[in-house]
Amino acid sequence: MADRTLADPQAVEIEGLNRRIVRIRWRSGEQSVYRAADLRRACPCATCHDKRGDGPSPEVSDGVMAVGMAPVGRYALQISWSDGHTSGIYPFRFLSENCGGRLQSDPSLLESPEAAAPAAEVPEARRVTPETSMESILELYPAAQRALFQRFHIGGCQSCGFEPHDSLAEVCRKRNVPDVEQVIQLIYAAGSFDARMQLSVEELTTWQAEGRDFALLDVREPHEYSAGSLAGARLLDVSLQDEIKANWPKDKPLVLYCARGVRSLDKAAWFAGHGFKTVKSLSGGYHAWRAQAGQQ
Repeated sequence: MADRTLADPQAVEIEGLNRRIVRIRWRSGEQSVYRAADLRRACPCATCHDKRGDGPSPEVSDGVMAVGMAPVGRYALQISWSDGHTSGIYPFRFLSENCGGRLQSDPSLLESPEAAAPAAEVPEARRVTPETSMESILELYPAAQRALFQRFHIGGCQSCGFEPHDSLAEVCRKRNVPDVEQVIQLIYAAGSFDARMQLSVEELTTWQAEGRDFALLDVREPHEYSAGSLAGARLLDVSLQDEIKANWPKDKPLVLYCARGVRSLDKAAWFAGHGFKTVKSLSGGYHAWRAQAGQQ
């Protein structure tokens, strides 16, 4: 997949999967053109921001490429990188404004040899084979377990678990999944599964204002919930989880949140793997909601 049309009101098309140059065309007719490595260095996630401080990220290789792209609602793009980083969510406004002033869009890059280079294969260091252990796969692609459970019911509960030393082929054989190559391709695209489950604070606010019918579930510990929670949220304990799985209609939309959006992604994948059609995880979690509320 080289091109992707997005639902965002401003972003029209993004090109650059498995290439060294990324081009974003905007509805206004303008475009933003960046080196993939520079976009990776400008990643706005909290982990990269803390490592980078006010400077660039020199540890990022010039050869890094985007191996997965998926829209996050209508406001952002999640990019999975060939160096294994998958938590970067790039708001469209951030991308359209030269990544917060860190970069300078350069359309002349489209005429460079970098842009003309053919799409790259998966780098050898990140390649998955049927003999690759599950431990190695999850180190390379942290989102893979969530994607595997949603699509093939692998690894999300006790009945479909695996040992770290199990090979992918062994796991597929145990779960009666005949096409190991299809599973490998899903692992490479695992970041897009996470992106589809993301719901921004802005989108949650819109859902609430529109009076949408959905369940808001807090997956944190009881002491975290007691210290502060979102209005209308229920604490997801084991009893409620079992009730939802057994008795709730599968078309009931679920929105889950935790402190920063990691635990809720795991739980959202669990519900999706059990057949719930609309399951969302609040991007940035309770901390993102608190930060936004403080700005209003």
